[in-house]
Amino acid sequence: MYRSGSSRSSWRVVVVIAVVAAATAACVATQPTPSAHGSGLQPTPASTAQASASAPTPSWTPPETPPTTPTIGAAPSGDWTSLSWIRVEGSLAAGYPKIPPGVPTTLKDGTSIISNDGPNVFLGAVKSGYLQLLWDPYQRTWTPWLSADALAWRQGPVFDLSAWARDFANWDKVATDADTRAACGITVDDFAQAANGIVVRAHFECEIGCGSAYESAQAWWTSTDALTWTPADLSSTFGKAGIATISGGANGFIGLTLNSKASWTSSEGHAWRKGTVPANAYRVSLPVSMNGGFVIAGVVRRPTAPPPDGGRCMTSPLVDLAGSVATVWWSKDGVTWTPQPLSAPTGERIVMSLDRIDDHTVIATEDSHVADPSMDTFTYWLSRDGHTWTKMADWPLSAWVAIEGGDRGLIAMWGGPETTLHFTIDQDGSLHELAQSGEVPQTNYALQELIGPVGLLVTDGTSFWLGVPSSS
Repeated sequence: MYRSGSSRSSWRVVVVIAVVAAATAACVATQPTPSAHGSGLQPTPASTAQASASAPTPSWTPPETPPTTPTIGAAPSGDWTSLSWIRVEGSLAAGYPKIPPGVPTTLKDGTSIISNDGPNVFLGAVKSGYLQLLWDPYQRTWTPWLSADALAWRQGPVFDLSAWARDFANWDKVATDADTRAACGITVDDFAQAANGIVVRAHFECEIGCGSAYESAQAWWTSTDALTWTPADLSSTFGKAGIATISGGANGFIGLTLNSKASWTSSEGHAWRKGTVPANAYRVSLPVSMNGGFVIAGVVRRPTAPPPDGGRCMTSPLVDLAGSVATVWWSKDGVTWTPQPLSAPTGERIVMSLDRIDDHTVIATEDSHVADPSMDTFTYWLSRDGHTWTKMADWPLSAWVAIEGGDRGLIAMWGGPETTLHFTIDQDGSLHELAQSGEVPQTNYALQELIGPVGLLVTDGTSFWLGVPSSS
């Protein structure tokens, strides 16, 4: 997640784009009422991508060239040095129409609706390509679409949503008409990939109005190919303690219970084994999976440390007085944890967290309130193996986000109100900016960025760009 000098939150394997396809009437302003949508939408042919045309010279106008579908091969294996951008037209796989907000629109089947945002879609990256999970609130179907190159898409079987049968029935008792019943969108709470499987955890919310919503129970599915998904009753596995965000990587999956009392590990995402957390940890954050093992970060309290600062105004319950020591631990199996040394932790009012960049790169962050609890000071360490941690000098404090990849990850950073810069991480922890050319994404909206087999796919929810990388 993006960071700034005054706030920080962690980002995990997946980032959610979830928008509701049909919303209830606003609390104050009266809006037209959409009519019931009685049939699903049909897929459209594979979309095409257009390369940016060269600018004409003052003396002549070049002839028009019909758009062509570029031939895009696998991303190079060497260090990336640049991204050549092309705009991908119509990349919503299932062919949902582009509907201007609040404007009556006639669909292919003749139905007239009014949409606030468009389809409810989640995007993810897997080893075999780019994944879209599209929710149809009228048919109550959730459909996976997979593409190896973000240009041609394959549809998989719809999800088995029987885990939400009771929730749907409860909502139908509350909803007054067909359109209100369709005012629901799916939120993906977890999307993680390991060597032998993929896990998705999600719930749906339905708008009641005036800021209220009906929220379903969470449901789980697992997959080996990202197209066929099998329901998993993992709530009974984890019990009342529940599970927090899951990390996937070369060593399998690992999650932490909501009460931070235990970890859970799995090789394929369906069968799980209960693990532990470091015995001497005063507090731990969510662990990550990487090549060869797992890493967890947290703090250890010195025996002579004063008690946690519970009386200071506006102090977060996760922040302690001086006496907390930033620590990371390594485990091969999620059961036995070994502390790993960090150089020059501040030990002042700290919260520790981890960012998994790829299977060989993890960043540990100490968020410290040194003097003024309203101002954060960050210290960063980089590890390529989970054992040796190098303090990252001159790490920029401006907003940045980790774009996680299985074998390769990037750092994205705001370069201005409309431009995002992209960086690789060198062995010494420094950043190397990638040159960008072509139709560089220009948007004022929040971006989702996915690393797949052919490069970097970027979307603001309606428009798509593909950054084709080159290497040295």
